[in-house]
Amino acid sequence: MRAAYPPPAPTNQPSEVDSVPSMDERGRCDSCGDEAVEVVALHRIYLTPESWDQEEKVEVLEEVERWCFPCRTSYPHQLLA
Repeated sequence: MRAAYPPPAPTNQPSEVDSVPSMDERGRCDSCGDEAVEVVALHRIYLTPESWDQEEKVEVLEEVERWCFPCRTSYPHQLLA
């Protein structure tokens, strides 16, 4: 079962979200580099699984990226609100 990840903490800096469309558009995928595909704006999530000597770590990047459908189904991410 997947856990819900909290959104990144708000900052007082201008947001990149205003300049990046959040819904489907055609363009280049920032993850795989595929051209002319439908992409969606999101935040990349890095997961480090728990092990015997290390706690689980979840890092949500603030940078906005645009990913295609195959990348969204293969890698952890958080859609823009």
